[in-house]
This record gives sequence, structure tokens and C-alpha cells, in this order.
Amino acid sequence: MLIAVNAGNSHVLLGGYEEDERVFAASIATDPKQTGDDYACKLRQVFDLYGVDAKQIHGAVLGSVVPGLVAVLEQALRLMGVQDIIEVSSGVKTGLNIRSEQPRQVGSDRVACAVAARAKGKLPCVVACLGTATTFTVLDTQGALVGSAITAGVFSGVVLSVGVVSVTAGVDTGTPLSVARIGVLITPASRTTASRTLVNRLNRLCFMV
Repeated sequence: MLIAVNAGNSHVLLGGYEEDERVFAASIATDPKQTGDDYACKLRQVFDLYGVDAKQIHGAVLGSVVPGLVAVLEQALRLMGVQDIIEVSSGVKTGLNIRSEQPRQVGSDRVACAVAARAKGKLPCVVACLGTATTFTVLDTQGALVGSAITAGVFSGVVLSVGVVSVTAGVDTGTPLSVARIGVLITPASRTTASRTLVNRLNRLCFMV
């Protein structure tokens, strides 16, 4: 079994996969004060809850937008007996062409979302990730990442936002919205009426990632 770990600002999302089949999905609260031992205890509780034997886990893929959690979660996974751990970053070979002036500044969450959207084959598209923050990632007709932006999340609003960061230089905006598609990833932090309304209004252009 492969364990996918996505550490966000509000939640750590966990997924267990056998080949291409998802066996379980769970989430625990993000707490930067927790140690590797603390997270190992939480992981064991999750595995027990879903009837997963840690000995069956042969590897893990870890992505985090909270830099300080990477080492902590790696320690927790190793305490659970998982030794083969890959950290998702712009430097990892995913087959994704990142056409950005500073590709290493593209977050692991946006890299993962872009790879998932490209696998759907519905290009060009804009991938909207509705999490604690809202991110937009643009893929061209060839599936290359040509721009991304981040702003306050649907739930957090302006309270948790100190501004808007945009990396969209060189993006060709000539493709009409009616031609492009929007891939939407909804995380636990964004399961609000507002986010659902957004998806419903864009229903004809949206597909779930």
C-alpha cells in the first residue's frame, strides 16, 4: 500500500492506495506544535480506524505547504515503519513541464493538483484548489504549467490573508473562458456553502480533480 500525505495549513490529508484504487481517505488537524511522536500516534489511530496494517505500507508520498512539518511527518512515517518516502516538490520528476521563471517556488500542492488535472486530459484548464487558501494553476494545451496565483480561502476570507501573490508573467490569456476548463479540488477547510455555490455556477466548465 502507498500512503499519500498532503499537509496543509488547516488539515493533513491522508490517502491509502493499492495500485490505482483508493482504500481509505482521512484527515487530521494540522498542529505545528506536534512532534514526530505525536503525529505517529495520530497515524496509528487513523490506520487502526480504517483497518490498515502498517506492515502493508511500502512507501509514502509527502507534500506540504508548511515547510516545518516535512521533517516532522517524515519522522512520524518512519516511526510507523515506512522507509521509502518521496517529498513532492517542483524538483521531483513528475513529467510536469513548469514554464515559470522560478519553478522551484511553485508549491507542492499546486504541482500535485496540476499533475492530477493533466491526467484527466481536459486541456487547457485552470485548476482551482479551494483550501485554507485558494490557488489557481493554469495549464496550457500541452499540459504545461504556465502560471499560478494564490489568494485568501473561501472560508478564511481576508482574515488569514496578508495579500495576493501572483506568478502569472508570460501567461497567454488569449484562450476564452468558454474554451478553457476549470478543475476544482475541494479540501476539508473549504467545504462551505460558498465553495459549493461556486462549483455549481461553473458546473458546465468544471470537473473534479
